[in-house]
Amino acid sequence: MVSSQSCALAALVKPGHSIKATKPPHYPLPAALINCALLRIVCRLPNAAIVRKVLHPFMIKKYVLAGMAACCAMTQGFPADFRITTFDRLGHVSWTNAPISGIVTVETAADPAGPWRPHCNFFSTNASGQASLPPPTNQTFYRLLAVDITADQNGFDNLVYAYGIIETIAGKGDFPTDGLNNWLPEYEGGPATNANLSRPHFSVADRAGNIYIADKDSNAILKVTPDGNIHTAAGTHVAGDTGDGPDLATNHYSLGRGLWVSDDETLAYIAANTSLLKWTLDNGVEELDRGWGELGTLIVDASGNILVTDRNGDGVFLVTPDGSPTRFAGNGTTAPIIDGTPALEVGLYCVRGIWPFPTGGYLYAMECGSQIAYQDADGYVYVLVNGQQGNIHLGDGEWFYTPGPKVSNCRSVTMDYRGNILITENDAGYVRRVRFQRLQP
Repeated sequence: MVSSQSCALAALVKPGHSIKATKPPHYPLPAALINCALLRIVCRLPNAAIVRKVLHPFMIKKYVLAGMAACCAMTQGFPADFRITTFDRLGHVSWTNAPISGIVTVETAADPAGPWRPHCNFFSTNASGQASLPPPTNQTFYRLLAVDITADQNGFDNLVYAYGIIETIAGKGDFPTDGLNNWLPEYEGGPATNANLSRPHFSVADRAGNIYIADKDSNAILKVTPDGNIHTAAGTHVAGDTGDGPDLATNHYSLGRGLWVSDDETLAYIAANTSLLKWTLDNGVEELDRGWGELGTLIVDASGNILVTDRNGDGVFLVTPDGSPTRFAGNGTTAPIIDGTPALEVGLYCVRGIWPFPTGGYLYAMECGSQIAYQDADGYVYVLVNGQQGNIHLGDGEWFYTPGPKVSNCRSVTMDYRGNILITENDAGYVRRVRFQRLQP
């Protein structure tokens, strides 16, 4: 199978020394056909890291560096001149001619001969992009890899290999029973993986790396901080509704399933079981549409249309702002997903969650199907994370795509600002994360 990608050979030379090329990088990627072209780089410090011509990969040292790079381009339309345009001493890097639907990987090494280690990934949605890296030191070397995730089987393969391990970030799973409030005071401020969640419905991250969990049966919003500890962000863990108030921590809440709020907070949509509600600043809450089976999470697209999941309808529906629904994905059956099936022909068994993907398309979370599916920008669906019913909890620390189930009873799927995938497993009470980080070759 051919995979569209761009990689590099690197060479380092000191004044008066000969050039010695490094070995090409090895990735857990499908076999690729490669065309090569030689390009020149120049870089110098300490006043600035000045890049001329192509810097792919780029290397930083206190003395003048000069090298040669072989940039490899695939025959499926991948630009041959993917290159770095700027890089400064603070670690700000920009590039051009990347795939408009792709992933750029930054690698680091202590020596240009390697070993090279994946450092971080970035989605590319335009030919030009930029990122901030740790400030380079006199023993840090960097290079870039770009892969195309255009909507086809090759693109899906490249997407899969850009992600790494699956891990649990919250939940202990001791009490997988509906209706139980499992929260204990001693959980407060302790490791999130030592706390029993209570049928969580949704998890979402902020830009600071905090993860907020709508923990249904503990009647609270929980917060997992970047250090892995869990805190109560809103609610008292007592059911009820005491209305609005300035102190979120002392109010009681009974939580729903789906909510979207506009950035300016003048419009909101609520998935309220069998009804889709609309709230505006002027008119308050109105019923937009009724008669649904069991609504789950929802999002709003760039045109203002609502995309909402219906568990009993085994599908995702597009609802226009005036309330007119159209089936968007899922054929209304419980049939298993066959990779590469058009969205309207695939079974999405008890689909509960939906989230937009940065390069186009969507992620879906199936409760009864116990899978996370990926719909590409052309509308074809693939199983991304496999699972099975029965409150299983498998695969922590493994590559997420190894054979076998990893998740169960998925209630929602979201992505954080670094591209990690967050999966909420309702019945057993876990929040899992699939890292947007390539595995070490």
